[in-house]
Parts: sequence; structure tokens; C-alpha cells
Amino acid sequence: MPGRKTPLTLEDQTRAPSRPAFFYKYKYIDEHHPEYSSRIFTHNELYFSSVNDFNDPFDCQFQVDSSCSEAERRRYYQYILEKYEPSHDRHKIQETLDTAEENLGPGMIKFFDKMAQSQTILEVERRGLYCLSAVPNNILMWAHYANAHHGFCLQFLNEQSQRFRVKSNPEERGETPKLLDPAPVRYSKQYPVVNFIRGNRMTVGLRTCFTKAKQWKYEQEWRIVDINGPGPHQ
Repeated sequence: MPGRKTPLTLEDQTRAPSRPAFFYKYKYIDEHHPEYSSRIFTHNELYFSSVNDFNDPFDCQFQVDSSCSEAERRRYYQYILEKYEPSHDRHKIQETLDTAEENLGPGMIKFFDKMAQSQTILEVERRGLYCLSAVPNNILMWAHYANAHHGFCLQFLNEQSQRFRVKSNPEERGETPKLLDPAPVRYSKQYPVVNFIRGNRMTVGLRTCFTKAKQWKYEQEWRIVDINGPGPHQ
């Protein structure tokens, strides 16, 4: 994908596919870890992967837009200080902010922007993703994901009255499991442009999980994303 700061076109943003009646998952039996394939039948489990496990190194990448007002930048700096200097009280944080603004040069701005970018990358990498397709008979997908046509394809019913959902994995945070819905992947010639300082960091990271290069459009992919991370999901 080209590294241009061009936002998604209106066509890319608005042409969301309708929900299919079925979702499909191309799989193969891992001889070293056969339980990865069998646990869906024995334990009703799906395994959510990290983006670091994907075969496309450009997947979930993005371009940076750091434009913002001074007030927005100050709020972001305050967020960074509160996150990484928890020992600072409110007075100490304000004092640090004032000092930073007095000495704020291009180098310092670039440093904070780089930190913002790193945080968004971490947000994406922490998430668990399960990838599905709307088509069961694509030859390329049988080759790429089903061990060169030696694997199998799972079919999940997704009727209007019985929509396909997966439980989130709340073990680390002790939360009540929530039901997660698949959402369509958007295909674009450019990376999504994200602004860490203006935007909600969780929303910004989530957007990158649903954007892929135009070359993958034949997959008709849908994804389920869990902010609680990779691992088995019911």
C-alpha cells in the first residue's frame, strides 16, 4: 500500500456490504497443534489471533495526522503524563505541562507525536481478531488459508433471527462477557489516516483493524475484534 496521507475515499467509507446469511472460515489441521482445529468442536471455542500473526505485514497499518490546536495538544500531553507518571499529583502535572510548553520546540512535538503513534500501534497489537469471509469457494483462499486445498472450511449461520456472535474474553479484567459482532473490512488504496491527539485512542486503533489493501478485496472479509486481546473465545 502506498505511504500517502490520503484519507479513505467516500466510496470506501460508505459502501459497506450487507450482512451475509453465512460466514466462512478457511482452516487447516496443524499437525503440531491439532487441538487448535479440534477445540471448536470439543469446547465450542474460536481462537482470536494477534495482528502480528497475519500474513500481510501491511495489515492494520496507518498514516499519521498530527494537526491539532494548542489546547488539544496540551490535553494530550496531560494524558501522557497521567498514564506514564502516575506518581505525579495534579499540581506536579500542571507544572510539568507549563514547563514543556515554555520549551516546546519541533523536537519535543515530534517526540510526543511519535509516542502517540507507538501507543496506537500497541492498542492494535493488544487486540484479538477473528477473520471470516462471505464466500466459501474462493480458490485463492483455499490455497492461502487451507493448506493448499488440504484443509477445510467452517460455515457459521448468520440469519437475521439468529445472528452469529462470539463472547468476549474478559478474564484479565474481570468483566462480564459481551457479545461481539463481525464487521466488514473496508478495502482501500491508501492507509487510513488517523489523528492520535484529536481522536479517541481506542476508536483510532479500532479503525485500523478494519482496513486492508484493495488487492485483498476478493476475500470479502469480515472481522470480529476484541479489545481484551487474543486467545480462545466461546
